[in-house]
Amino acid sequence: MKFQNYIKLTLRTLAKNKEVSLLNLIGLSVGITASLLIFLFVQKENSTDKFIPDVDNIYVLTCENDPYLSLGMVNHLKNEIAEFQSITYCGNDWSSQIFLEYNNESFAVTKMLNADSAFFSVFNFNWALGNPQKGLSRANEIVLTRSLAQKIFGDENPIGKGITYNATYLTGQQLTVTAIIDDLPQESSWDFEAVLSIPTMYNLNWYKQNMERWGTMNYNVYAKTNPHVSVETINERLANINMDAVPDDFKDVNHYASAPFKDAYFEMTDLESVGHGNKLTLYIFAIIGVLILLLSCVNFINMVTAQQAKRNKSFGLFKTMGDSRCGIIKSATIESALLIVAAVIISVVLTILLLPGLNNLTSSHFTISAVFGGSFISLTILILGLMVLITGIIPGYIFSNKPTAELIRTKQTSQGSPVLRNSLLVFQFVVSIALISCIFSINQQNDFIQNCDAGFTKDNIVYIKTNDDISKHAKAFKNELRKIPGIQDITFSENVLITIDQEWGTGFINKGKKSDVTFKKMNVAPNFFEFFNIPLKEGQTFSESSINKSDVIINEAAKSDFKIEQLKDARFTLGENKGNIIGMASNYNFESLHVPIMAQVYMPSGDCDEVLYLKVDAA
Repeated sequence: MKFQNYIKLTLRTLAKNKEVSLLNLIGLSVGITASLLIFLFVQKENSTDKFIPDVDNIYVLTCENDPYLSLGMVNHLKNEIAEFQSITYCGNDWSSQIFLEYNNESFAVTKMLNADSAFFSVFNFNWALGNPQKGLSRANEIVLTRSLAQKIFGDENPIGKGITYNATYLTGQQLTVTAIIDDLPQESSWDFEAVLSIPTMYNLNWYKQNMERWGTMNYNVYAKTNPHVSVETINERLANINMDAVPDDFKDVNHYASAPFKDAYFEMTDLESVGHGNKLTLYIFAIIGVLILLLSCVNFINMVTAQQAKRNKSFGLFKTMGDSRCGIIKSATIESALLIVAAVIISVVLTILLLPGLNNLTSSHFTISAVFGGSFISLTILILGLMVLITGIIPGYIFSNKPTAELIRTKQTSQGSPVLRNSLLVFQFVVSIALISCIFSINQQNDFIQNCDAGFTKDNIVYIKTNDDISKHAKAFKNELRKIPGIQDITFSENVLITIDQEWGTGFINKGKKSDVTFKKMNVAPNFFEFFNIPLKEGQTFSESSINKSDVIINEAAKSDFKIEQLKDARFTLGENKGNIIGMASNYNFESLHVPIMAQVYMPSGDCDEVLYLKVDAA
C-alpha cells in the first residue's frame, strides 16, 4: 500500500472516532506540555555557567574546607602557585542600601559585587563597551551591566562618565564608569548589576584594617589555571605550599585546597558570591518529567487498545487483502504520528503561553527564543520520535500479531490474559498514585514550614534597611517613628533576623582553659529579645553600658557546643576587651530548617543599626 493511502486511511479512522481522537490529543498535549516545561527548567539548571569561557580551568580556593580567604592568603597563593594564570577575590557589597546618582537622580542597586582588578580576567564575560579586564585596577572605578547602564545613562555613552556612590557605609564617592558588560544570562550562577573595585572601600578605615589582618577571611577566591592542569595537580601543589611567609599563628591552620568552579553551583552552597541549585531536586524534576511523558504514552496505548474490536476488523481486512505485518504496524505508527505531531505543535504553543508562570515559579527568565533554541528543538524532536516509536509500534505489534481469522471474527474472544494491556494499566495507576502522594507530601511540608514554631514572633513585623543619615539622627528618628499611629514597638539588628552571614572565630576561656571557637555573630538592640519574644533562659539582656563592657549573649547551641556549665565561668577574648557572657537566649532558626541550629553570639548595638524592625497593629 502506498504511503498516501496510509495517510487517507488514518485520517478516515481518526474522523470516524472523533471522541477518542480528541481525548488522545488532549491527553498527549497536556502531558507533553508539562514535560517540556520541566525539561526546559532542568536543561537551564544543568547548563549553569557552561557559557563562561575556559570554565573547566577555573577553581574555587578553600582554606580548612571553607571557601573564604583573607587578602594575605590570596597574595601568598599568587606568589607560590605557578599554575595560576590569574587569581581574583571578591565578595558581595556589605552595604544594605546602595544608590548610584547621576544628574541629580538616584538609582537603587540591589546586587553589587566588590572585586579586584583580575575578576574579569578569570571570568571573561561578554562585554559591550570599554575593557572590563582593565576596569577595576584603581579605586573609585565601576563596571556596569548593560541594563543598569541603560537605566542610568539612557542612550549616552557611559564610558568615562562620573556617578556618585552612596551606600550604608560610604557616601559621596565619585566613581568612573570604565566598562559595560552584557547582562548575564539566566544560565549564570553570578547575579550582579555592577562590580565595584575593592580599593574604593579603602576609604573606610575599619575595612582597610580588616583587609590587613591575615585571619580576616572575607573573600571568595577564584583562580584560572593553565590549560590541561587537573584539580589533583592543583590540590597537590596547595597541600605542599611553602609556609615560610605565613605568620606563625596561621601556619597550622592553612590547609588549602581547590574545587572546580563548574561544580560550585550544586556542591558548594557556602559560596555566597554566586547562586546555587539543588542536584537532588533537579533529579526529582527530571524523573517526574519522564514519568508524565510515559503516562501520556501509556494512556494513548490504552485508549487505542480499548478500541480493539473496531480495529481488529480493519486490520483483518488489511491482512486478507495481502497487507503484511509491517504494513499494519506502519498504519498504526502513522496514526499515532499524526496525533503526536498535532499534540507537539499544541504543546509548543502552550509552553510559550505558560512561560511567564514558569518564570514566576522558578525565578527564571525564559523567553520565546529559549523555546526555539537549538537544544530545546532537538529535545522536542527527540520526544516526538520516542513517543511515535512507543505509541505506534507497540499497538501495531499487538494488532498485527493476531491471526486473520480471529481479527475478522464477529464475536471476539478473550482467551488468554491480556498481559501487556493489564501491565500498562497497572503502571499507569501506580505512577499516578505515586505522583498524587508526592503532591500531598509537598503540601504537608509546606504547611509545616508555614506553621512551625521558628522560635521567634514573625507576625505583624516589617523591616527596613537603614543608612548613615538615619544613624546620625537615631534618637530623633526613633522618636518620630513612635509618634506614628499603628507602630507598637521598634528595634534594630545588624542583619536581617534570618540571614546572619557573619561567622567569627575568636579566643574563648572556660574555667581557665583557653581554646578557639567559631560562631554566628549579630549585633542587636537591648530590646531585641523582648521584641521578637525570644526568651532568655539565663541571665539578663543588654543595658546602655553593655557596649563599653563588651557584654555578649549566647544561644543554647553555643552553651552546649562550648561546654559551658556556668555563664560566669566563661568569656570570649574579643581583642583587648573581655567578652563577658551576661545571658543565654533560647535557640531559634536563623537558617534553613535543613540546617542544624549553630552557636550564635549576640553583641550590643548602639542607638541604631543596619536593619530597623517595626511591630505594627494587625490590619
